[in-house]
Amino acid sequence: MDEVAVHTWVKAQDAAGRVILKGHKRGDRRDEQVSEIVSSFYSISQGHPLHLIYAFESVTRNGAPISRDDVDRIPPCPDGDIRSYYGSLWTGLTPAARDTLHMLAGSQFHWPSSGIRQCAGGYEEIDFLLEPRESGMVPFHSSIFAYVRERSDHADAYQALLPRVTSWLETAAPAFWRWGWLWLSKARQGQYEDLMREATRAWVIESLAEGWPDHQIAAILGVAERRAFDDGDLPKTVELRLLKIRVLNGAEFQVSDSASFVAAAIQASSNWQQLRNLADNIQNLPRNEVSLLPTIAPPDLREELGTAALQELARRINVWIELRHKSEQDFIALARLFVKAAAYVGGDSVGRALRFVLGFREPEELVRFFVQWLGNADNLDGLIFVHGKLQAKKWQDVRRAIYDEVVRTCCVIGADLTTRLLAPDEAIAPLSACWFRLHRPTVSHEMLLPVAAPNLFRDDHRFGRDPGLEAFFVNVFFSALATSLVAEGDHSYVYPGVPRADIGWMRLAINTLETIARQVSRGELGGFSAPWLGAADVAELKHGPNTENEYLLYASFRRALLKIALDLHLISADGATSNVSSGALEIARASVHWSDEIWLAENVENQKAILDATGAATLVKEAAEKEAATVTQFHERCDRWVELARFCDLYELDGSRQFMVRASECLMGYGYHKDLWAIDVLDAVREVHQAGARPALPFLKDLVPIIDEITEFTDGDETGYARSAMIEVVAQTYPDRLPQFFRHYLDNDERRYADENLQQFTHVQGFESEFERALPETYLDHHTLSQLEKEAQRSSVATSIHAAQIAFLGGKPEDRHERRGTARKKPRKPRRDPTRLGSSDFSGLVKVVSGNFPYEHRKEFMGDWLRHWTDAGEGKQALASIEAYFEDGGSTFHADDILDDAFLASLRIEGKAKAYRWLVKGHTCRSGWASYYHSEEEVMNRLKLAAKHYGAKWLDYIRDTAGPANWRRRRESFSIGQRHLVRFLILVGQEEVAANVTETFVRVLRQEVSDLPSLEAPWFQ
Repeated sequence: MDEVAVHTWVKAQDAAGRVILKGHKRGDRRDEQVSEIVSSFYSISQGHPLHLIYAFESVTRNGAPISRDDVDRIPPCPDGDIRSYYGSLWTGLTPAARDTLHMLAGSQFHWPSSGIRQCAGGYEEIDFLLEPRESGMVPFHSSIFAYVRERSDHADAYQALLPRVTSWLETAAPAFWRWGWLWLSKARQGQYEDLMREATRAWVIESLAEGWPDHQIAAILGVAERRAFDDGDLPKTVELRLLKIRVLNGAEFQVSDSASFVAAAIQASSNWQQLRNLADNIQNLPRNEVSLLPTIAPPDLREELGTAALQELARRINVWIELRHKSEQDFIALARLFVKAAAYVGGDSVGRALRFVLGFREPEELVRFFVQWLGNADNLDGLIFVHGKLQAKKWQDVRRAIYDEVVRTCCVIGADLTTRLLAPDEAIAPLSACWFRLHRPTVSHEMLLPVAAPNLFRDDHRFGRDPGLEAFFVNVFFSALATSLVAEGDHSYVYPGVPRADIGWMRLAINTLETIARQVSRGELGGFSAPWLGAADVAELKHGPNTENEYLLYASFRRALLKIALDLHLISADGATSNVSSGALEIARASVHWSDEIWLAENVENQKAILDATGAATLVKEAAEKEAATVTQFHERCDRWVELARFCDLYELDGSRQFMVRASECLMGYGYHKDLWAIDVLDAVREVHQAGARPALPFLKDLVPIIDEITEFTDGDETGYARSAMIEVVAQTYPDRLPQFFRHYLDNDERRYADENLQQFTHVQGFESEFERALPETYLDHHTLSQLEKEAQRSSVATSIHAAQIAFLGGKPEDRHERRGTARKKPRKPRRDPTRLGSSDFSGLVKVVSGNFPYEHRKEFMGDWLRHWTDAGEGKQALASIEAYFEDGGSTFHADDILDDAFLASLRIEGKAKAYRWLVKGHTCRSGWASYYHSEEEVMNRLKLAAKHYGAKWLDYIRDTAGPANWRRRRESFSIGQRHLVRFLILVGQEEVAANVTETFVRVLRQEVSDLPSLEAPWFQ
């Protein structure tokens, strides 16, 4: 900043009343004194913005009068390097202020101001360096804390202060700070006992249910797992790692809307501190979490957090407009979240949101969305404001929709409609017409019916929800009701746009709704239960027995009944609407057309708490019992528990906290999509059984009931292989139990697994006795006969049985499940000679195998190069060339194929000690601990070499290979295997450790499905 800019900035601060001059000068003398102060500010800061702000705050924050001399005494920043200023500032600080800065900079959290005073005393000397936030005091600029941490005395100073920090966290800190940092603070003192004892799955579940941030949970688990790993406690390490993986993945994969989860957890626990924490980090929040701030904030925080949310959403909208860097759908999503938040904030934000929406080329859809959420928020003032602004003729239909929302909202909050909004002098919608004809029959209003769109009567309705069809059914009912309320005697009624021709099931739906309306108008039916009683003679349609078109029509009809029941209940009372009685709710729920699931979802969204406490409690109790008794996918279960928690909060019922605990269990549950971890667990069970470390049967008794249902609590995408793996493991451990599986699969009509069971049985059985030959002599299908053909290699009896069956069938049966298509041809081996590249030209070799080089031959090609130069006596030069390439720190994607060959060459040339580094590098760069990253053969060959040559230092090998490759150093964690870890432990003779790790795997898997109903397999004895 030049001197003019500094002058402008200081004058602006003066205009804001922040500059108080000594002597209380006025007029020209005051302007002169301000100019002198400006010159001094420029002189000491040289226009450096950060230093200027620090300097200004240091003399003005306490509100004392200042002069030019006060400014001149501030440490200068002559060279523009802020560190020079910090150095001068540090020299002038008292020891207590320095200690406070050491404490703040060394802590991994932002201190609350009260905590600083409790732990370090007053901090007025340095308060200008800090900025108060809801989550604590943050540095005005991160460079001040960076400067403190870089000082040579910082580590010792903070370590000396750490007991004080820990004591405050343990005895005086608010819940958030104690939860998030007490154990970590103790760990930094070397006191790991609490962390290692308390950081458990139960703690994670409770923390998530409280609404605490998952990133801090993962950070705590990360410190614990590192400690366990350093201690060589592998079972504890893998347990903590598995927990951390679930925490890191849960929000993205185990719940449909993570923002709803967070909102429900915060509400259920009244964790308003975490709501403040979210607001402090608003720029980094997912957009859905930004919009939730005003929707769940208590009244004393709603305006503050709502304003912050609107500002952030507006910022993101402006960024999109400026950059156009994301899809149009992303922009529409932001716009919807913005108006939704504005609906809850109310006040001036309603007008701001409306102006924004009207700026769209085709704004009507978004305006209607805004109106809907104003109604959901019971924002009557906002609805009336929008109604008043949309007076042009083109908004007539929207005004009618707004008036309907005004009617609903007045009924909910008990306001007198006629005192809040003058009766319109234009035609109104059927719902509003019904209200007037019920409660103001002397006021005459024309009713306008929306003409039914022709596409509503087509025969090819698309699968999914159809809001247009739902709205049509609702309009049919209320238009018929409004007509019946004023008609005299028998009357006929035809809804405009409905064809007179045969329209199939639609005719039944329309006639039913019209009949119910007439019964309501005559007083024969009334209130919430009327639609359900009136539709009693309509049969339920299910997907499958009925045509798809009829089913989709019926699905819209039953959703319409819910909306009709709600609106009919609201308009039935003049004044404040009473709650739906538990009796009326039970009548509705007894109908075949009622759906607890749909009602809960709609009610949570529309936020209309119209049920009485008894009915709401009964509904939520029975819905929870049904969910608890059903095996479902974990992301669906999580959504349901979150929904029930929000329902409880809506009706102020007990239970929301309990439901969030269950939702957290599901968030930490077994992955619903492509999670193959169960296969690793089975692999470990087999390995320890075959090694004689633990019998597999106790493990299998836990695993079989779980894995038998794995395609039910996952989406079945690839997880069905776990059931195949289970059959294979049983065949290799307890083959005598395979008949139990076969019978079970036949009883449940699971032919695929029954066939796989037969194939495994064929593989493990003998063929010598008549009893053993009896079963294969019945084989007729492709899969079992193919397995029999494989067994012919070890048994001449199998050969003769196979030949006999083929002869009986007249030839090999066709594989009906074979995938047909053009098989990919294996590329030819490159003609290029790798030995033409010199022994020091490994980088040139990498260039050759990059690009279009066939990857199937890359490893062999590179190995040929190294073996050639090793045989030629230049192996050391070749190894040096490889090492230099890897030391550069770049990506090794095409180069790491050489590393296993490099180990063998180094072992031959340099000996076992120096070759070790290559084995470690190969395992690290090739992600050797991962279960499915590279071929099983490659990984196991490497682990066998490690066991053979370095078995005595097995734990060192695990630790040394846990670190990331050089080019991945940005990752903070470490790698540790699952199936490969267990196999390696057995290879090096650590069977007991392998068995303990396997026990951990099985226990964790049991815990991950603990929210499901009790899984049993009585057929597996």
